Amino acid sequence: MQSGDSGVKEMMITLRIHLVCLLTLLGAAACGAQPTSQPNMGPLDIGPYLLAADSRSMTVCWATSRPSTGFVEFGETAKYGRRAEAREELSRQKVALDKLEPGRVYHYRVVTPGGATDDLTFRALPGPGQPITFVADGDQRGSNRYQRHLAAYRKISPALVVSLGDICNDNGTDYDAILLMDRGLWSGVPWYPVFGNHDAAGEARDGRWAMWDVFAVPAPKFDPPLARLFYSFDAGGCHFAAIDEQLWMEQERKKEWDVQRAWLAKDLKAARANRDTRFVFTLRHDADRMLFDIKAGDPLLEDIYFFGGIHNYFRGQAKNGLVVIQSSGGGVDHLREVPEGDWVKAGKSCFNYVRVDVKGDKLKLRAFDLGQPDGEAPAKVEGDLLDTFEMTSRAEKKGR
Repeated sequence: MQSGDSGVKEMMITLRIHLVCLLTLLGAAACGAQPTSQPNMGPLDIGPYLLAADSRSMTVCWATSRPSTGFVEFGETAKYGRRAEAREELSRQKVALDKLEPGRVYHYRVVTPGGATDDLTFRALPGPGQPITFVADGDQRGSNRYQRHLAAYRKISPALVVSLGDICNDNGTDYDAILLMDRGLWSGVPWYPVFGNHDAAGEARDGRWAMWDVFAVPAPKFDPPLARLFYSFDAGGCHFAAIDEQLWMEQERKKEWDVQRAWLAKDLKAARANRDTRFVFTLRHDADRMLFDIKAGDPLLEDIYFFGGIHNYFRGQAKNGLVVIQSSGGGVDHLREVPEGDWVKAGKSCFNYVRVDVKGDKLKLRAFDLGQPDGEAPAKVEGDLLDTFEMTSRAEKKGR
């Protein structure tokens, strides 16, 4: 990219940050959202927020209205002792912290020329053999109703949050709007996005520029590079593989879909061969057009297949034993009916999220109802329980 192009990009980022901050404040006021106690983030307009490639690293991300350098001080106490630099002047920064101990709590703060944040904490992702709790949701579409979910997550304190696509509503700014809804939560819990069709709309047609700009996803590297957003990571003995479904939907990118599927086959094969892997999860957005594949199952997939796009919750069982979980009630205002059939085991059209607890070879999945678009949130912050499911790792059955 030429220096002139770089300057224009930074200017556009700056304008977008100002706009998002204003719209988020107006939106919160319009929906009557009650602000929670939030840490002081100093000169940062957005963030800090987190994403991790594995249990021994964490990437700290933030945005400022003007390009600047900065650094992250971190350590096991508020005395820190270690430091990671962001030496280039940018409006968006992504700084990797390495040599972490799995499951351990770390203190950190972000320092820029304009000042510093409060002391913040995160917990490194759990390693093999350590228990893990994570939550999954989807189809926020930038709605302020997603604050119901964030309130629940504050109470749960998950190791990570997975969003199954359509975080944005046909634009590239809603990621920041959601990050601003609860800066305290996102400063301590990593957020993993799946690319959806409404994330695909907007500038540069497919919107990948915006997701790449915001998130530090641990994507595989190809030569030549592909404009795609599929990736995988491990936490707590679980393997997560996120798919960029838009490569299938966009005719000119069918070849890239083939590359992705080849990558997925190799990635899942390696995960199954890893003695530390207890469960394998595949993450995707819109399966609305592919329910026939879900009913039959896919020989490539194993354990649980999470997806979004249908604007409800349901749990199904494919013919080959694959468990399918639809969770896409993150705030979108037009919910849909649950599909019918013997393969559907439970479901409800409502705002919802899924909580998954894994301890050793045992998994417990619970889905929670967070109400309707035109109704009040449930009395319980975590929502009303609407489904429970348990399974045992195939690794245990194989004697691994």
